[in-house]
Amino acid sequence: MRKSSCLLLMVLMFQVHAVMADCLSSLQHKDYGAAITDCFPQKPNEKVWDPYYSASFGSAYAPNEAAQLAKTLAEQEDANFQFFWSLVLRNHAGKLSLASPEQQKLNKELMQQVRLWQQKAADAGQQQAMHMHISYVYNFALLNSNEDLPTAADKQAALRYLPRLNRSVFRLPPDLDHRIKQLNTKENQKASAQDKIQRLEQLSEHELLDLAEYEYRSAVYVADSKKLAISPQLKGVYLQLIERFQNSDAAYKLARISEARDDTVQWMKWAAEHKHKAAMSWYGAYLICNQAKAKGLIYLQQAQKAGDEDASLLLGEMQDLGYTTNCDNGWIY
Repeated sequence: MRKSSCLLLMVLMFQVHAVMADCLSSLQHKDYGAAITDCFPQKPNEKVWDPYYSASFGSAYAPNEAAQLAKTLAEQEDANFQFFWSLVLRNHAGKLSLASPEQQKLNKELMQQVRLWQQKAADAGQQQAMHMHISYVYNFALLNSNEDLPTAADKQAALRYLPRLNRSVFRLPPDLDHRIKQLNTKENQKASAQDKIQRLEQLSEHELLDLAEYEYRSAVYVADSKKLAISPQLKGVYLQLIERFQNSDAAYKLARISEARDDTVQWMKWAAEHKHKAAMSWYGAYLICNQAKAKGLIYLQQAQKAGDEDASLLLGEMQDLGYTTNCDNGWIY
């Protein structure tokens, strides 16, 4: 059994070395077609070419000879190898761990480079690069979501590439031009939000909720405090929801992102009094943490009855320990 495993490992290693040798040879001969085939072999039992299934190009930290040669060819303004180099960068990005902040940052930088090199290749008429960009923009139309939108530049580039794409090779919907033209963009969304900010008092509850979601996504994340930096615009939207529509979820969210503890308590209390289950759980624990056990237990019991899972855990801790473990020096964490 051990001998057969070793034999299989040797065969696999031989195949990998053979693939890498063919890949490097094709790059040395500047043969793009052969390089794509040799460096990005088709997956076993797969009919569709996967550009992210490839031979090893080393890593972002230690690119091997094939990767270095691919970069050199791309820098010589060859559109095919500009696209090829973008695939190598994508290969390097895929090997990084997103659990590591350092590697997460490098992944983001590499993906920006991927887009840059693909765009260079597409602008020069490289068919696969144009198709990838068009597909990237087309996916926004399929998702039909306001959470993630293409930029105006991405949209215009896709419309430029469409007439130049070989439709006999790449199958796309016949009405794709129309679909892309109808797409909203990040710039349009931002302008619309800025317009709505100027007339909050005229917006419906549904419009305010949509605007709050957009402003929340756009909020700046402060790395050292691990807390969303509240913007005056977002605060204004939440206050409109609270004052005009008695929206307890807006009060809860305002409490969660408020920097001043007094503001957090104020809005958690308001939301709890208006039966927001997570707010009742937090405020109940806060009262217990500050020597108001009887009143705090009432809020926790109400939160549990409303279906808040944290409330059940906190009540269990009160029964077993006599205190909640999220309490520290008068504050709830």
